[in-house]
Amino acid sequence: MIHGHYQYAKGATEESIGNLIGSPEWQESGKRDKDAAVQELRAANATTDQTASATAYKGDTNSNSTTSSVISGSLEKNIGKAVGCQGMVHNGEQKEAVERQENSK
Repeated sequence: MIHGHYQYAKGATEESIGNLIGSPEWQESGKRDKDAAVQELRAANATTDQTASATAYKGDTNSNSTTSSVISGSLEKNIGKAVGCQGMVHNGEQKEAVERQENSK
């Protein structure tokens, strides 16, 4: 999943440089990298969601993939905003909601 975020940021940077210097090649390369990254991230999220569902089905309430990740929801959301990745923003917001629920218990 980290690779997907890196590839998305790389693509966004390439596309921005292409826009800045007026290079269609750089713009297209950036778009291709971003598209590939989105596909990779969607596949990773689908796998994570399936694993979380299977774990919850088995009755393991201590293993929640949303909250056991390396970074907090607010950090993921802010990184997503900085690099223009709506998926990270969305995931960060979801984590924040779960974190608020857990902290209110």
